Amino acid sequence: MRARHICLLLTVFIIVAGLILRPGQPKPILALEEFTKKLEAKYTVQENGETNILYEISLQNNLSTVYAKEYVLELNSTDISNVKVTDSENESLPFNVTPGTNTTTIRVQFPEDRRVIGRDQIQSFSLEFVSTDSASRYGQVLEVTIPKLANPADFSSYQVSVLVPSEFGEPSLVEPGQYTFNQAPEIGLVKFSNVGQEQGISIIFGESQTYDLALKYHLANTSQNIGVVQVALPPDTSWQRLQYERIEPAPDLIRQDIDGNWIAEFRLAGQAETTVEVNAKATVFARPLADFTVESPLRTGARQAWWSNQEEDQSYLEPTEAWPVSAPVIQQLSDTYQSPKSIYDYTVDTLTYNYRRFEQPDALDRLGAVRALEDPANAVCLEFTDVFVTLARAAGLPARRLTGYAVTQNSQLRPLSLVADVLHAWPEYYDAQRRLWVPVDPTWADTTGGVDYFNKLDLRHLVFAIQGQNDTRPLPAGMYKIAGQSAKDVEVTLAEGTPSFTPNLEISKKPSLLPQFGLPTKETIVIRNNSGVAAYNKEVAFGLDGPVELLSEPVQTIPALLPYQEQELTVDLSGQNWWTADQAQLRILLDDQTETYTITARQAVDPRWREPWVLGGIVILLSAGAGGILVFVLHRAGFVRR
Repeated sequence: MRARHICLLLTVFIIVAGLILRPGQPKPILALEEFTKKLEAKYTVQENGETNILYEISLQNNLSTVYAKEYVLELNSTDISNVKVTDSENESLPFNVTPGTNTTTIRVQFPEDRRVIGRDQIQSFSLEFVSTDSASRYGQVLEVTIPKLANPADFSSYQVSVLVPSEFGEPSLVEPGQYTFNQAPEIGLVKFSNVGQEQGISIIFGESQTYDLALKYHLANTSQNIGVVQVALPPDTSWQRLQYERIEPAPDLIRQDIDGNWIAEFRLAGQAETTVEVNAKATVFARPLADFTVESPLRTGARQAWWSNQEEDQSYLEPTEAWPVSAPVIQQLSDTYQSPKSIYDYTVDTLTYNYRRFEQPDALDRLGAVRALEDPANAVCLEFTDVFVTLARAAGLPARRLTGYAVTQNSQLRPLSLVADVLHAWPEYYDAQRRLWVPVDPTWADTTGGVDYFNKLDLRHLVFAIQGQNDTRPLPAGMYKIAGQSAKDVEVTLAEGTPSFTPNLEISKKPSLLPQFGLPTKETIVIRNNSGVAAYNKEVAFGLDGPVELLSEPVQTIPALLPYQEQELTVDLSGQNWWTADQAQLRILLDDQTETYTITARQAVDPRWREPWVLGGIVILLSAGAGGILVFVLHRAGFVRR
């Protein structure tokens, strides 16, 4: 089944077919090259996203013996109204409107007395209508998307004007980047000239959008013993931030896995069940977050030694069941498709979304990349994602899958494919030049008829889980259910404003251990995040007042501290006396906080003398000396004779 949820977005897709009739011949023939076409499109967007669209089209005859009998436009919109077609004299022209699965076809007829014939003669007409699919306002964001032209080479001129209420201000993101913007007292005007024919036009007003999340995770421990059950909480990414307001019951631990997922662990008694309820705010941003650092997956570090507790380097290039990188058909395609854009275009052009897939008995089966290419007309978002990820990995481009929630109003233009409450999947690839994971959505590019979801994703995709090391796990929110349950476990609604992402950090110190003779005194500092937002790149500075020396680094950096997580930092200290401990004040600075603790420390051996090779040499010398003394003593006692 396909779930439907609220969301607003827009689309207008134009496919132009010029039908001409030669005098004396009974049948019209398709001859686009016999006309020079120009299109001026004007989109007047209201505050609620409803858009008045005006197309002014001119057909110039390139031959003296042809004329236009009718003109057909296929709009990638299913909700249009108030259609009006007029000629250059503002006289009405006959037309008919035919709705399709996710398109609307408008066929305009030119009566015999108003047809234009003769070389260089121009047939001009206007088409005007209202659409709710061409722009959408959701929360703080206004989004306008105009799909590419089906046959851009057929147009000698393509001019686009987008008018929006002045309250939205200057656009935050515009693709393509060749545009002009003028702000008037009541209107903002974005204009494009001869750009956007091939990749479409996307305009976003607003820097971010926040959503309220209400999630439920149903957990069960089927064993007889106490066990640990893990769930994936929606994480921060380069494009989204989370503020957790409630996690009930509280997790025993929250950690980050190698893909960047936030894994919460809960201890359950044997045969126990529980439901974890989560309330959070998720904010999606138009630009990548500067403070969210990403470790490059392109590192080629050596395999870690067996005694190391560090994770092994991962390249996101490995084959899996759904991503069979080594399959012959994939290897053959990888010779041609090497860049993210070419792989994206191939995926969009090859696969076709099957709106009736969920009526099939095997609807929930995931085909994987190879089977999707064998049956390209039977794809949903899973297959679009798998094909992109597999081809990207085959080309040496790190890629992985995102699963989550995509806010949509029109499920024909922007369908949602996953089962349960998790409604969408889309891929992302690693851009080495930008040092950034970049999400794209080939599924919606196909279903909207060419809206550009490669150069910029919208502000309606919410990541619940990231699958890179495994093509299925961790499971995202909405897929943690106990047998027999069918309740709705994911609620997403628009929120007002943007939350404050200021963490509440607490400094504490573990009890001191007794100073050991000759060894540095170690103090363990605990930094705990008591808030529901993560903290990044936090510097903790240490200072001393008194006769104690700091042996460790004076500033230590915590790359990430997740909500309700704590991290321990160790400082090494040395006093000035071997036999008695010196006392000092240890100062700890974090942001605008300062904590002071009284500590004691004995003098430590110079670190150079604690090197393994030095200690080994000392042990050997001491052993040799002790052996010599023992032999001497035994000889003196008469136990050893020459």
